[in-house]
Amino acid sequence: MSVENLEPRAVLDVVGVLPMDPRADGRRIYPISRLLAKLRRVLDFIDQHLEGEITVAGLADLANLSAFHFTRMFTAAVGVPPYRYVSRRRLENAMAMLAVGKLPLCEIAHRSRFSSQASFNRAFRRATGMTPGEYRRITAEPRPQARSITQQARERRASAVARIFAQSESDIPNQADHSNDAHSNTGFTKSFP
Repeated sequence: MSVENLEPRAVLDVVGVLPMDPRADGRRIYPISRLLAKLRRVLDFIDQHLEGEITVAGLADLANLSAFHFTRMFTAAVGVPPYRYVSRRRLENAMAMLAVGKLPLCEIAHRSRFSSQASFNRAFRRATGMTPGEYRRITAEPRPQARSITQQARERRASAVARIFAQSESDIPNQADHSNDAHSNTGFTKSFP
């Protein structure tokens, strides 16, 4: 989510006061640019550290807010709590890794900070409606498949049979080849199978 798309009023409402709000009663008033800068710093940190450990307390420290206040501010500004936002971003990152199709599913689950491949499969299915394997098959770039020795042998036999069949067809005389026969002047035509 881009910070520029956030509703400024929502960010200010989290703080609880507007700059000219009579409810201020001596409470500290944050300028919107400061709040957006904090949120931008937190979102950038999350994007850069998706494969690492991210805690709400760490994000709150980054924003210089208490964990409670940070969670309220983040939820109001982004629309989901911080832990859910991080989970969603990790799943989006996993979807990108699946589309490339180079890493095994267990490695993608590990990089996405899931405790097991089974929990990764459950979370992925809940979010997308399909398993990671199904998503990979749908979105992965087509890769040349390695052919086994038996597949190679079958292909050689099939091409040999095709050559023999093509050669035997060329040995059978065509009816058009006999149209210039000496017998064709007599009105009798012989057809060969």
